[in-house]
Amino acid sequence: MKYLFFVVLFFGACTTTPVSTSIDEYNEERVAREAKKLGMRPVDYLHYVNNNKPTQRFLWQAYEPTWNDPSINPVFDTRAEAEKYAKENNMGNHHSYQVREVNFRYQVRQKNDLTDELLHTSRTFNNAYEYVVEYSSSHSDLIIYDLKTGKTFEETP
Repeated sequence: MKYLFFVVLFFGACTTTPVSTSIDEYNEERVAREAKKLGMRPVDYLHYVNNNKPTQRFLWQAYEPTWNDPSINPVFDTRAEAEKYAKENNMGNHHSYQVREVNFRYQVRQKNDLTDELLHTSRTFNNAYEYVVEYSSSHSDLIIYDLKTGKTFEETP
């Protein structure tokens, strides 16, 4: 019986979505529903969720504030990687990188012969893609740029 509990707990945890710890986003009914799915008291569920959060919420960006080009403003998993990139690519008055914490990996940009404008930032590709789908009727030149890999996705449907 106890093994069944752990199996249910494991697979149930894989399919549940985290509960926000922000008081503005707290939903008591949702907490109770998710706790019940796992056979837990709501308070135990909240402890479980809070103790199993992803450890990394932010990325580190080597950021050159005078340049709008995403290809020279990459993001990294660690501060050390970003600082190494910044140190290797600083060029006196030409490039002067700063390292900053960011909560995004993807940029949606409107890019054509006349403009290269940042419209939206996102932590996930899916969120960036949803933005593109929502605004594709207004723009035919939206690109998703992955700041971590340097890849671009011309995803306007």
